[in-house]
Amino acid sequence: MVLQKLQYIHNNPLNERWNLSERPENYKWSSARFYETGMDEFGFLTKLSERF
Repeated sequence: MVLQKLQYIHNNPLNERWNLSERPENYKWSSARFYETGMDEFGFLTKLSERF
């Protein structure tokens, strides 16, 4: 269920209503880029697999 919610959060900026980005990892405030590349621009992100 956690992965489902994470997918929803990452894909929300792509929603037609918002249309904030073409791809999840291109949205500035998304952690999707961190999950794709490992780059933590925020300085505090941790992958779920490392927490549980």
